[in-house]
Amino acid sequence: TSCVVLQENPVPTSASKGRNIRIIRTDYIKDLQVITSPTQDPNPTLVLPAVNASRIRVREEVAVQQAMLDASRIGIGVTAEAQEIFNALSKTLPVRWNADQIYVFEEIRISPPYTLEDVTSIAIGNEMTERAVNRVRKVLEGERRRISKQQASK
Repeated sequence: TSCVVLQENPVPTSASKGRNIRIIRTDYIKDLQVITSPTQDPNPTLVLPAVNASRIRVREEVAVQQAMLDASRIGIGVTAEAQEIFNALSKTLPVRWNADQIYVFEEIRISPPYTLEDVTSIAIGNEMTERAVNRVRKVLEGERRRISKQQASK
C-alpha cells in the first residue's frame, strides 16, 4: 500500500518522550502544500519505532468489544423517546433491549409505549422485585416528566 508517514515532534517538556506518527494513505491526499521549510535537515533514513503487534491486537479487541456494547445500547425500530428513556434508565440501572422492550435487572420489562402501566415484573413476585418495580417506575416517571417539559419548551 502506498502511504506517507508524518512525524510530529511534541513540544519538548521533561514529561514528553514520544512522538506522534501519522500514517496516511496516498490516495486520500488531495493536495499538498509546503507551509514552511523544515528547521532541521530532513532525515531520509528515518527508522520507525518497532510496533508491538500483540498490544495493537488487544487494543483492537477492546475497541471492537466497546463498539459492540455501544451498538447493543441502541434500540432498533424504537422511537427517539424510547431511546431517551432507555438512556436515562441506563445511567443508574442495568438495562438491555430485547426487540422493542426494555429489560431492567433481567426481571422487569417495560413494553411500548413505555408508560408506568407498562412496567411489569417477569420474575416470581417477591418483596425485592416489587421494590425494584417501584424504583423503575419512579425513574421512568421522572424521565417522562423531563421529556414532557422538554417538548413543551420547544
